[in-house]
This record gives sequence, structure tokens and C-alpha cells, in this order.
Amino acid sequence: MYQLDYLNPKLIFIENEILEKENYFKSLRDRKIEIVCMDKTSEQREGVHYFWDLIKEASDAETNVEYDLDEHITLYRFTGSTTGRGNCAVYSLP
Repeated sequence: MYQLDYLNPKLIFIENEILEKENYFKSLRDRKIEIVCMDKTSEQREGVHYFWDLIKEASDAETNVEYDLDEHITLYRFTGSTTGRGNCAVYSLP
């Protein structure tokens, strides 16, 4: 949970296998994080969205959303560490 507390995300993309671990699901919901599951879940849960359902429901209309490479981070990943907690690596689109 260190990574979640460090980043404080509003939304997380996750695999069903991890989501089904009850303590993990509860920790995400306690932090009011919206969840997008990449594969179908065995049961519908509040605050959990299936990725491909969201894609099907999305509008084709232009959103006029601007993307600023200096302000918008594409991906956060935590590195492995041999001496303590991993460091957060930040990625942006070129």
C-alpha cells in the first residue's frame, strides 16, 4: 500500500487476479479509488469498471482535451530495490 499512499491516485487499472484479493479491494475502496479492471470480474462490485465496457460506451466525438507533456504523466512504475523501498519512475509520452 506504500505505492498507493505515495501517489494518491484517483483511478487505477488492475487485473482481476489482484482485485479478487479482498484486502486489496477494500484498501482501494477505502481510499476512494475508482477501479478499472482489465479482465471481467466474477461479480459486479461498486466502483469497479470493466475496461472493454468503458471502451464500447465511449463516444467517438472529439473531446478537445489537450495533453501537456510537461504536466501529464502517462505512467508511474516503482523500481525494484535491494536496500529498501523501490523508487517511483515517471514516464511520459514522447
